[in-house]
Amino acid sequence: MTAPAPFRYTIQLWPGECSPPADPPGTPPDPLAIETRVAKVPLRMIRQPDTSNETRVTAPEWFAIDPGAGITQLSLEAALLGEEHGGWDLSVGPNWRRVKRTTARGTDRVRAHPGSIRVLFPNYAEPFEFTCLFIENWPVGVPPLLGLHDVLKHVRITFDSTKLRPFGAVTFERYDTTPHE
Repeated sequence: MTAPAPFRYTIQLWPGECSPPADPPGTPPDPLAIETRVAKVPLRMIRQPDTSNETRVTAPEWFAIDPGAGITQLSLEAALLGEEHGGWDLSVGPNWRRVKRTTARGTDRVRAHPGSIRVLFPNYAEPFEFTCLFIENWPVGVPPLLGLHDVLKHVRITFDSTKLRPFGAVTFERYDTTPHE
């Protein structure tokens, strides 16, 4: 059995990259706004093959790392839209179900198409496959969510803060799945 190649990727967080944009001075605070940093990771999704059967990938898409999301979620419309129109051109099945989704604004029920995506982390050639939900009518401007289900089977995620990284860092590492003797 061959061991997978070692993998470690760290993102250093900075206040400008991870915080919501500042409101103009004098703007009353929005009681529904969450004033927290959102850590994000740039993942490239593997598209469905074209007629040449070559592996095609998307441009890096910034996934919000959401420890509260049980499963990775992304926009159905963006997944189906062709790459010439800025979409991801992913393969999504026709079956759907209603699922309960909890957000900062409350709980609602949405139509979701269960599936999976194959993604590439920066500087790592081997893809990871994660179970996901393609959500209909995904809000504009909301990034895809990297949930914990399936992701933590393959990748360790460490949130860390030190004097050298006062705003924190997120490190992704592949688990060593080789049997030890």
